[in-house]
Amino acid sequence: MSSEKDPFLQAKEAEARIIKLQAEIQHVKQRIQLADSEERAETEEFNKKIKESESKIKNLTSQLLKLQISRNKGLQGDEKIIAKAFRKHSREIGVLAGKSPKEAKEILDNKVLDLIKKSNALTHELNMKERDLANLKKQSKDVAWKTYSEFEVELEESDILRRVRELENDYQKVEKNFMECQIIQVKYKAIEEQLRRELMAYPRLLEELEEQHREQQLDVERLMASEARAHERREVARKELSKAEADALRARQEKEKIKGIHKAPT
Repeated sequence: MSSEKDPFLQAKEAEARIIKLQAEIQHVKQRIQLADSEERAETEEFNKKIKESESKIKNLTSQLLKLQISRNKGLQGDEKIIAKAFRKHSREIGVLAGKSPKEAKEILDNKVLDLIKKSNALTHELNMKERDLANLKKQSKDVAWKTYSEFEVELEESDILRRVRELENDYQKVEKNFMECQIIQVKYKAIEEQLRRELMAYPRLLEELEEQHREQQLDVERLMASEARAHERREVARKELSKAEADALRARQEKEKIKGIHKAPT
C-alpha cells in the first residue's frame, strides 16, 4: 500500500517553491535592471569616447593640414621678391612648385650657392669700380686744377669727367644689384631653415597621428566588445527570468491542482 503525502504539506511545499521562485524572479529583475544600467553607462561612455576620438582625430588632422599648407608655402617661396630679383629669368619663377621636399632643398641649396657666387663677383666688381672711380676722380681733379691754373678759364667737360659719371652710374647699378642679391640670399636662407624645420616635424606629427588613430581604434574595439558582453548578460538574465516565471506558473498550477483535488467530494 503506497503512502501519499499530506495534501496540506504538499500545498505548503508548493507555496514555498512559489515564494522561492518569486524571490528568484525579483533577483533576476534586479540583475536585469543592473545590467540595463551598466549597459546605459557603458553606452554613454562609449559615445563619449567616440566623440573624444573624433575630436582628437579632427584636431590632429587640422594640425597636419596646417603643416602641409605651411610646407607648401615654404616650397613656393616669396614669388614677388624672386620675380623682382630675377625678372630677366622669369622661367625660374615657381621652379619649386611640384617638387618633393628633398628636391626643393637641393634647389634652394644650389640657389644659395649661386647667390653667394654672384654676391662675391659683385663685391669684387664693386671694389674694382671703387678703385677706378677714385683714380679717375683724382685724375679729374688734377686735370681741372692744372687747366684752371694754366688758362684761368672755366673748365669744360672732358672725356675723363664723362667717364667719371659713367663709372658713378655703373657703381650705383652694381650696388643696387648687390643689395638685391643680399635680400634674396637672406630670403632663401629663411625658406631653407623653415623647410628644414617642417621636414623634421612632419614625420613626427604623422607618427603621432597614426598612434592616436591606433589607440582610438583599440578603444572602439574594446567598447564594442564590452557592449556585446553587456548585451549577452542581459539576454542571459532575461532567459533566466522567463524560466523562473515559467517555473512559478507551473508551481501555482500545481498548487491549484492539489487544492482542487482535496476540495472535491470523496
